[in-house]
Amino acid sequence: MTLSTRLKEIKPRENSGSVSSNRFDFQKNWAICKLLELTQAKSDFILAFEFHEDILVFDSSNEPSQVEFYQIKSKNTRGKFTLTQLLARTGEKNSILGKLLQNKFNFFNETKSLNLVTNCEYGFNNSQNSVFCCADLAPGDLLKLQKTLESELNINDLKEYLDSLFFERTDLTIEHHSEITKDKLERTLEKKFTSDLRYNPLLAYRTIYDEVRRKNNIERQINSFDEIIKYKSISKSDFEEMLKIVAVEPNRFQVLQDRIFNALDSSNISTSERIKLTNAFKDIKIESFKIDNPFFKESCKLVKQCIKENVNSVDMPLVESLKILMDRVKQIPSLRNQHIYDDYFLKGIILKEIYDE
Repeated sequence: MTLSTRLKEIKPRENSGSVSSNRFDFQKNWAICKLLELTQAKSDFILAFEFHEDILVFDSSNEPSQVEFYQIKSKNTRGKFTLTQLLARTGEKNSILGKLLQNKFNFFNETKSLNLVTNCEYGFNNSQNSVFCCADLAPGDLLKLQKTLESELNINDLKEYLDSLFFERTDLTIEHHSEITKDKLERTLEKKFTSDLRYNPLLAYRTIYDEVRRKNNIERQINSFDEIIKYKSISKSDFEEMLKIVAVEPNRFQVLQDRIFNALDSSNISTSERIKLTNAFKDIKIESFKIDNPFFKESCKLVKQCIKENVNSVDMPLVESLKILMDRVKQIPSLRNQHIYDDYFLKGIILKEIYDE
């Protein structure tokens, strides 16, 4: 049975993660940092949110054969995670490590690693490395972990499972996880593209963060690997496209906007009209950089088609052309009846589509 098939057959242990994770920006920022890391290190991958575990990383976006599970735990206070805390149970519920290990039972051959990620130190980390394997614990700690989990999970011998269990301390902090993530994103963009990019680092971060939040917070039943890809994950190609959009598009958009307003100024546009269009372009810029914005993309497509069907109007003076095309655009049912964009926003889309090569 393939991993894709097993994901369909085996249901997640719970579906409350998406609800509670709305409060945890830390986890979303860790996911962005993980995407940055994977994009530089892997030829292909899928990072999925809130399905069986907080984060899953598949080794392929087509037909995966291995998966890594990541459970993210953060503390608001400084301190260490003890083995006792990670093995503690509340009533009949599994412990933190018990829940994590359950993934290995479900996907024994497909599990590459089980990973507990925290922002604080582990009180049982003798190596002092930021990532260490369960099998490297001190003999006493290893025996305590093994026997406690064997009792909790009602299994005789856990030794063959423990080589897959890893503990990681992230460099993200509760106080500054957003700032650290922004810095990592900015350094990646400048390294991947050029250092003289004309982009807004805050806008770049917000664009990617919003897409991660959207994928993370989708609450629906997932029935296949295709649905994981569609609704709950970001692939390497997806993320590289995001990086390209936030790095390159702002500069291209600014050049386009300069061309448009130079043309409008040459057409003697009124000052009040110019101010209103300038404000509209601020909103259009934001909409253009959103990763998932189907209505805006469909609106641009309809406007572009309208321009194509009324191409002779473009040969007139720009202010006159804009008036004629606006009348035509307002005749399109889906744009005439919508209440999202005002007339100046639609005029801005018309100008963008006229001058966007």
